[in-house]
Amino acid sequence: LLPSGLHPCPVFRLQRLPVWANRIGWWSVITGDRFNFTHLINYHRRFLGLEPVKTSLQNYLGKKVIVASDRILAGIPPDMTREAVQTGYMHLAQRAREVPELERFLAEGPPPVYAGFGSMPRADQTALVPLFVNAARLSGRRIIIARPWEDRSAKGDSADVFFIRHYPHKLLFPRMAAIVHHGGAGTTATAAASVFTRK
Repeated sequence: LLPSGLHPCPVFRLQRLPVWANRIGWWSVITGDRFNFTHLINYHRRFLGLEPVKTSLQNYLGKKVIVASDRILAGIPPDMTREAVQTGYMHLAQRAREVPELERFLAEGPPPVYAGFGSMPRADQTALVPLFVNAARLSGRRIIIARPWEDRSAKGDSADVFFIRHYPHKLLFPRMAAIVHHGGAGTTATAAASVFTRK
């Protein structure tokens, strides 16, 4: 979301555009936004007696941007014009809950693979479970899957598959052989950090 010639605006899927194309993309989106969200925001701000905003992007980025990401994985673009400070990821302190079945599963063999879905649509999560299970079995690995449904139903645990819900990634990831996830910022940060805290 930080305008830069070094990466495209999120509305564009292409990641390898030249700098000039990225700049044109950002300019076109911000210009178009002035007639869309910015216009709508300022229309309502007038009724509240508030000053208009220049663009909705500048409005929600604020005067000083806090970038909560790792400098190596996602640094502040050097051509960014807004004032920003990079703090690194902000991990929540989470306590482990007692899951004896998980501890038994981990103790019964080599480190498994983890597969999770984050905020992916529930139907997509359920459809991907057989793919992950088959991939793990083909590679001779056990797997722990973040269970996308509320009940165990027909898809329960087995000797090489373990389903879990709401277990802190920070405590689980260092115990995994590999991590497959949806690419969310927090999960990516925890997966990267787990390399240094591997058990």
